[in-house]
This record gives sequence, structure tokens and C-alpha cells, in this order.
Amino acid sequence: MIHRRRLMALFALTGALHGCGAVVVQGARQLYAAIKAPEREVEAALGEFGRHLQARDFAALDTLLAPDAIWGDPSGQTFSIAGRGDILSRLRTCASERPSGLEITPTQTARLGQRMTQRGTLRHTVIGSDGARRLHEGRFDAEWTRTEQGRWQLVRWTPSMPPGAPACDTLSP
Repeated sequence: MIHRRRLMALFALTGALHGCGAVVVQGARQLYAAIKAPEREVEAALGEFGRHLQARDFAALDTLLAPDAIWGDPSGQTFSIAGRGDILSRLRTCASERPSGLEITPTQTARLGQRMTQRGTLRHTVIGSDGARRLHEGRFDAEWTRTEQGRWQLVRWTPSMPPGAPACDTLSP
């Protein structure tokens, strides 16, 4: 009889601990999701940026670029364009070279203080004014900041394309 009571108590304790473990695991999952949420939001913003860039949707790009955005090398050692208006103006001059395929794939997304940084690869198929298709592959670095409204905006976009890539791939002169 005593052995049976101990066994029943052990089963009850095991069940209670199992339920407690499930609560801990669920809490850990929720915490992990909250920590990873900004990364997923920035990856979604990058996808949105790629779609609007391919479509040459300048109004949508205007909302994704920070007012003081930099396109190119932020150190100024190589070509760069500073300011949302100047970037959009340069993009408009490239409207004749429309990307028929643009793949922007992040390989790394990380928090940098209040900002998020990304690195990844670019695959860019361009149809030139002559109708010829050209595939260019490169990489990118990006930096994002969150606005007061909670939206992510691109602060820095640094594409690196191989020599011979059209100027519109990097917006270089």
C-alpha cells in the first residue's frame, strides 16, 4: 500500500513537472520570436525594396529610403550618392535599363545598436535598350533604421558588382 502511494505521488510529480516544462519551453519560444522579430521585419523590408526597385516604383522607394540615405560607399572613397532625393533622381535616369530579374538574398542580418545591418548576394538580370539580357552577380551591404512610426528605412545600400556591370546596377556615373 505504501509502495503504491509513493508510485502515485511520483506519477503526479512527473506530470506536474512535465506541464511546467511545457510552460518554460513555450515562454522560451515566445522570447526567441520577440528577439528575432526585428530581423524578420528587416528581411521583409529588403524583399519590399527589391520588388519596388525592380518595378522602378519610385513612390514606394521614397518611403523605404531614409532622408539621409547613402547609396554606395559611405566613406566616400569610391562613388556614392547621399540623400533620398538624389538617389531617386539617379534611379529615374536608369528607367530604360529595367531589371527583368532581381534576386536580393540576405545571408546575414544582425542588430547594430538601434539599427540592423545586412549582407547578402545580388543576382540581377537586365534587359538593355538593345533588348539584350545580361546577368550580373554581386553582393551588398545594407543598414536599416526604424522610424518613430515603427517602419524600417534603408540608411545605407552598398552594392558591389563585377567590373563591366552597367552603371545602373550600382548607380555609378
